[in-house]
Amino acid sequence: MSRRNFGLSLDWGKTQTMFAARNRLQRARKAKRALYIESWKSARRYFDEGNRPEPGGGAFWIRRASDTPDLRQWMLGSCSWTGAPDYNSGMPSITLLALDTSTEFCSVALYRDDPAVPGAPRIVARHLDTGPVSSTRILPAAREVLESAGLRLADCDAIAFGAGPGSFTGLRTACGVAQGLAFGAGLPVVPVGTLMACAEAARDRDPSADRVLVALDARMDEAYWADFIWDASSGDWRTQQGPALDAAQRVPTPDTAFVLAGNAAAAFGDRLPAAAQARAVMPDAMPHAQSVAVLAARAFARGEAIPADQAMPFYVRNKVAQTTAERQATKEGR
Repeated sequence: MSRRNFGLSLDWGKTQTMFAARNRLQRARKAKRALYIESWKSARRYFDEGNRPEPGGGAFWIRRASDTPDLRQWMLGSCSWTGAPDYNSGMPSITLLALDTSTEFCSVALYRDDPAVPGAPRIVARHLDTGPVSSTRILPAAREVLESAGLRLADCDAIAFGAGPGSFTGLRTACGVAQGLAFGAGLPVVPVGTLMACAEAARDRDPSADRVLVALDARMDEAYWADFIWDASSGDWRTQQGPALDAAQRVPTPDTAFVLAGNAAAAFGDRLPAAAQARAVMPDAMPHAQSVAVLAARAFARGEAIPADQAMPFYVRNKVAQTTAERQATKEGR
């Protein structure tokens, strides 16, 4: 590695990233590729004494986020070598196992983004129509994607899962399996909203989709919905309206051109006004582990992983079934 090329990876001092930082550091130390420095002052002292990263090496883990601005400014303006550091070239890779069982599909993906390998991140996925028995296929599918990628669970930095909304049983399955795997491997977890995963799937199909209304059939004559705007400056989604639950006819229509993602248009037809006003309708842009993985990688890079014991489903709805009177009222209102 040249003196220009080393990486800065931030631990942010939060519990949620300690597992991943520890695991990455241990692997990097074995390969003589990393230094662990408590603060920017320690980093400055290290360089002022004439030290440099070992050949072929290069990541610093800085414990406190509050030190980051000073450290960055010093690195860019006061380093004793020619040229500003290339942060991306030395950044550790991100490897995530993503799970989603929020629908009738059992979806598992292995995401690996290695800055040393050119091109898009590599994703190995299994997306199986298992109906109500996702729990019997999710672990075998996870094993399959890991084997296909030539990796072990211990090689992952975190476990991501579709947190909801969706099928209550499915959400509990994905959350529980993610927790179990994370506990066993000493990894954090990254919860991902299933509606945002639909927006990501829509943009994957149409890169010009920068306003996406997501509406999913929630059964009981209602729809889960949310409104997202793509923020090109940050390279991520901005939530215009967070996940909500309403009757299909009450789902609001965005005030600018938009894409409608999710299966609500097929389920409700004319009762979903947004379907007639969307510039494109993508009923197949549904929750998928691949989209969960992509979103989780961004969240992980922002330090938004959490300890496994803090993971929980995001139901939105607070009741599982209607009463007999409610079902009758719904039929009469159609």
